[in-house]
Amino acid sequence: MKKCLIIFLLAVGFWPNLFGQTEKLSYKVYYNWGFIWINGGALTLSSQPDTLEGVPVVRLEGVGKSLPRWNWLFKVDDHYTSWCYHGSYLPVLATKNTLEGGYRINNSYRFDYSKSVAYISTEETRKPLKQDTVYLNYPMYDAMAATNKLRFYNFDAFTIGDTITLPIIMDGIVHRQKIVYAGLDTLLMENKQRISAIKFTAIVTDNKLFSADDAIKVWVSNDKKRIPLYIEANITVGAIKIFYF
Repeated sequence: MKKCLIIFLLAVGFWPNLFGQTEKLSYKVYYNWGFIWINGGALTLSSQPDTLEGVPVVRLEGVGKSLPRWNWLFKVDDHYTSWCYHGSYLPVLATKNTLEGGYRINNSYRFDYSKSVAYISTEETRKPLKQDTVYLNYPMYDAMAATNKLRFYNFDAFTIGDTITLPIIMDGIVHRQKIVYAGLDTLLMENKQRISAIKFTAIVTDNKLFSADDAIKVWVSNDKKRIPLYIEANITVGAIKIFYF
């Protein structure tokens, strides 16, 4: 289960949300060790209207957990939350609270657009609390807000190879995440249903977790909702598959 939610957020920018509505998507996570595929975890993404300091916002949440039967081996309990403005999906406040194999990470980001800065607080099991300030020279997103921002792109005008780049801040570091359009495809779901899908590749350079720069591939529904249907990622110690159900 380790890193699967990060893989999901790196790969998927097409999570359906309409302001004022509440939605929830659920996923099964499979891991490959050798010739064996193991159902090891679950992911959920949810969105709902909220207010923050009296301002209407969209609250986005991502939760990744190992299945109870695998907790003795490696327990995962990851929570990502973002409160962002409707329309622009610029984040106002974002938090990350994760537990992976006994190692905890707690991060928070507060964005002050009147001063063009983000205030960052990071803390880990073996690292003390650190506070920092990042200057916003261009629109900045946390991983959760970026997933919603991308769904508003008009992919009808895209051709194979076109690239979307968004600046995303994770663990106090700014990444310029690239997602490459790979065309239309027909996806066979677990229930044997065939669904028209749009295929993308997430570029993850300089990351030791993945086996290649184009190691993450994602299929989303070819409709107005842009529901993430299936993700596969080749990592240095095997592979991960994530199925929508």
